[in-house]
Amino acid sequence: MNPYGEVDGLRLADGTLVRFPPHLSESLVAAVKPGDTVRVIGRGQAPRGVRADAIVNTSTGQTVYDQPPVPGAGRPLPPHLRAQALHPQQVEGQVDAVLTGPRGETNGVILADGSIVRFPPDSLRVSVQPGAPFAAEGLGTRNTLGTSLEAMSLGTSLSALQPLYDRAR
Repeated sequence: MNPYGEVDGLRLADGTLVRFPPHLSESLVAAVKPGDTVRVIGRGQAPRGVRADAIVNTSTGQTVYDQPPVPGAGRPLPPHLRAQALHPQQVEGQVDAVLTGPRGETNGVILADGSIVRFPPDSLRVSVQPGAPFAAEGLGTRNTLGTSLEAMSLGTSLSALQPLYDRAR
C-alpha cells in the first residue's frame, strides 16, 4: 500500500515484489485477498521485482489487467489536496524487505510487522539490510490493510530519528 492507502503492489510468499499502478487498487483488492494464490504476467524489474501486466487469482479466475483509468471517471485530486488525507505516523521495527525502484535504487522498506516506509532514493545515509533496526516518522495512512507512510525522518529507533528535509526558516 502506498501512503495514500492505495494498494500498488503485492508481496508473494517467495519474496517477489509485484508492482502495478495505484489506480488499480480497488479492482485488485476486490479480486485478490491475502493468502490467495495468484499468477502474475509481467516484466522483470530490479532484484526480485515484477511490473505486472495482469494478476490472476488462480482459484476464482478473476483477473486484473493493467490498463489506463477509464476516461471520464473523474480526475484525480492534485497532490497538494491528496496530502490533506494523510496523517502523522510513526513506525519502528526490523527491516523485513528492502523496496527498490525500477533501476534498483532503494526507495523504501517493509518492516517485520508489515508497515511500509517510502523515502526518496537519495535520502539514506547508510545501506539498509533485512534484519536491521529501522524507524521512521512521516505522513501516511493506517487502515485494515496496514500502515504506510512517506518518511520525513529516518533512524534506527524512534529516539534516533534524523530529518530528511531542512525545515523552512
